[in-house]
Amino acid sequence: MNKVDLLTDEEIAEVVAALDPVTRDFEGLVVAVSATEATGLKDFVRELDALFSAQVAAALEAVGQEASRPAPVVLRPSDERVGDFKLEREQQAWRVSGRVLERLVAKADLGNDEAMRYLQEVMERAGLSAAIRKAGGVDGDTVKIGDAEFELG
Repeated sequence: MNKVDLLTDEEIAEVVAALDPVTRDFEGLVVAVSATEATGLKDFVRELDALFSAQVAAALEAVGQEASRPAPVVLRPSDERVGDFKLEREQQAWRVSGRVLERLVAKADLGNDEAMRYLQEVMERAGLSAAIRKAGGVDGDTVKIGDAEFELG
């Protein structure tokens, strides 16, 4: 039942009671949700998951297979940071290597001015320009990161 933010607690109870005979036939559960107030959404998702899992298990059982859930994937942040890079002089250019920085550049839309401004800001905060200048770089030097080339400036 949606839009419960528009009802009082008593009205919600009345609607749930009125729906009880209908939901009892298919073992359903009435979950009161409000997208506006973000209430009841976790319960709704939990009920959908249980319903879906039961349906999948029944379908697999009908064809003689066992239902199993894959182990959850746990994503953990890397210890690497955008400021973890190395500089090397490569002919007339500076080669920058660092996994996080290289991935960031590879994923960036280098033809988009806003993306380039963001990338430049991230590189500045990481200390890239300062590190190149400290190593002897000057404005106009070529800086290579992955397959991309930039001008120090």
